[in-house]
Amino acid sequence: MKFKNLLLASIFSSVAILTSCGGGGSSDPSPVIATELTGQFIDSAVQGLRYTTSSGNSGVTDVNGRYNYIAGDSVEFFIGDISLGQASAATGVMTPISIVPGAVDETNTTVTNIARFLQSLDNDSDPSNGIVISANVATAAAGQSLDFTSVTFDTTASALLAMLRSNAGLAAGMLLSPAVAQANFKTTLLQTRAGFYVGSYTGVDTGTWAINVMPDGSVTGCADNSNLAMITGMIASSGSSTTVAGSTTTGAEFKGDFALTGVASGTWRNLDGSGGGTYSGNKTTVAPSCNGAMPPIAGGASDVITLGGDDAVALGGKLTITERAFRLGLTGADKTLISTSDGLLAVILSAIPGENVSPPATVPTNGVVINTIQVGTEIDISMRVNLNGKSYLYVCGAAFVTKCANITYDSTNRMITYNAATVEASNGNDATGLLTLTGTLSWMASNEK
Repeated sequence: MKFKNLLLASIFSSVAILTSCGGGGSSDPSPVIATELTGQFIDSAVQGLRYTTSSGNSGVTDVNGRYNYIAGDSVEFFIGDISLGQASAATGVMTPISIVPGAVDETNTTVTNIARFLQSLDNDSDPSNGIVISANVATAAAGQSLDFTSVTFDTTASALLAMLRSNAGLAAGMLLSPAVAQANFKTTLLQTRAGFYVGSYTGVDTGTWAINVMPDGSVTGCADNSNLAMITGMIASSGSSTTVAGSTTTGAEFKGDFALTGVASGTWRNLDGSGGGTYSGNKTTVAPSCNGAMPPIAGGASDVITLGGDDAVALGGKLTITERAFRLGLTGADKTLISTSDGLLAVILSAIPGENVSPPATVPTNGVVINTIQVGTEIDISMRVNLNGKSYLYVCGAAFVTKCANITYDSTNRMITYNAATVEASNGNDATGLLTLTGTLSWMASNEK
């Protein structure tokens, strides 16, 4: 199925609606032009929902989940005649949360039930690539209804799901569990909020801030007034955020909301009790900076790679990366990311001609080095883990039995993602078999040379 893009803000349409105003018996009232807006409904992006608005707009959401509305409209969404819910105010991004009064995130029971039903009706049963409610499902749902608040929801929804999929010619499918549906929806909420944001803060101090929000909700960035303070923290799937600029004892705490439309706002306070103020900002497609410094990209001070396979337990189940160097054209490769643990990077770089980096006085006994190399379209990995007096060496690539796969090398956004990428044990060391890597390694502009 074609991937459905997640639109992050309202899009102004070129269509204008003319409505009359005036009064007093005027025979030629002046028209008021109401701009038609385009919003999006997401669990993942949902195609095939019928919608109606209070201004008279109606239709079916498109491949990206888009629908049309006028500012101030209420909006209701349907599968056939099954009402999912109504929102009193249509916005640029709508979700099952938007149509359940009082809901704030995916854990609300009614929200969860809507997400379960939507995801279970997806025509290819893979909501990660977008949810498609086929026209046949919509036809089969004519004259049907479902109470998403009912204590008998599971029984009723399962029977209705079976009927709709059967009548629409889809393969039989089970009603997804609450945990699975919540996890899928939470991923969408966090991924939609992920990206670069810039803004300003005012109060007892003033300045600018710039952050990068990762798909897991982690935040790194910087706040700038007369000094540069690094920002770390988290954004929840609800959009609620707590971050700290500078020291956790003498810095500033920022609390607020990051809307799905890309608008951020909230309050901040100095942790020493000397006052605070408010902040605001917006999402941007351009990597921001504070005082000329790039905010840490995708992972901040450390990135964690989760391990699986034969030696995962012996290696502690994960690797923590704190030092990075990205090079173009190094030793004949197009791109090379050298990722290591504390204290090793200078040693490694000093062994590469032209780096001229002096090694530190001491080198940790325990450490990790992962070299991810790209030549053309081919990716190779060589990695070594030193732990408790043992040395584990792994490789993958064109020259080995295990080819490097499930790796995304994104030098534009300065990150490499391993999605259960497999490496094999090399000869003459303590490695015993296959190892899988899952996680993201990242670097900053300052790591490039």
